[in-house]
Amino acid sequence: MKYSFNTGLSRLELHDSSIEKLERVGTDVVIDFDWAKLADFAEMNLGPLILGTSRIVLKNVKSEKYTEEITEGIISEISIPDDFLAYFETIGENKSTSDNYIRISGVYTKLPDYSWINLEFEFKSFEFTWDNHVTNEEWLQGKLHE
Repeated sequence: MKYSFNTGLSRLELHDSSIEKLERVGTDVVIDFDWAKLADFAEMNLGPLILGTSRIVLKNVKSEKYTEEITEGIISEISIPDDFLAYFETIGENKSTSDNYIRISGVYTKLPDYSWINLEFEFKSFEFTWDNHVTNEEWLQGKLHE
């Protein structure tokens, strides 16, 4: 069964997940994650969920910005490298201040350098989808999403 939501983006937590795919499709940006956590899925009366492979489609992207922080406090705007996903290891944090904005940040390791990369997107709407999940309680008991 396919699950989805398109409001309440701030309930999504991507800490410790990875970006499996990042692509532009027309005016949209499509990002696939290996897993995610959802604070609640009120649409089905469910509390916290651990999601399996998931996808967000950022529709009608108005702006996108990529920044790099090599030294704490010194942030530079960059162009995203072609081989970005090979070196962007794990998402450290994500932040959404509205249903039209998301920032995804994490460690970028291309030896000998390490840096913190921020991906920021403003968009008209979004759709987040996944196929399977377990409740937070099930996950704490060792059950995995199938």
